[in-house]
Amino acid sequence: MRLWVLLVNHKFQAIGDFFPVDTSGNIHHLKMKVKEERQNGLACVDVSMLTVWMMKGTMIIIEPSFEHLAEILGSINIHKKDTIEELGRFRWVVDLGLADGQTLLIQLPGMCYVMVGTFT
Repeated sequence: MRLWVLLVNHKFQAIGDFFPVDTSGNIHHLKMKVKEERQNGLACVDVSMLTVWMMKGTMIIIEPSFEHLAEILGSINIHKKDTIEELGRFRWVVDLGLADGQTLLIQLPGMCYVMVGTFT
């Protein structure tokens, strides 16, 4: 299953751009795939420190404009369970009921700096 993910910092600010990850496993497998895909930038981050969030309702992210993405990320409130859900590591990706193109957020821990871009 192909998923779209976006790395965000501890303040839900985007780091880089959306990228696809192929997995049909659970959220822990997804975290491992994300780390593998961005191995240079996430070299100092243990997968257990990554948090996966799924947006819900009007906050679902599907191919947004830059402005709309900034609006969504800027209005995230993790206490509003009807708009965002933290996904536990044992949840299966296929059971999430994601819409086509729906993006999951991968949050890095606080005080973590990553480099994004093309590495050759």
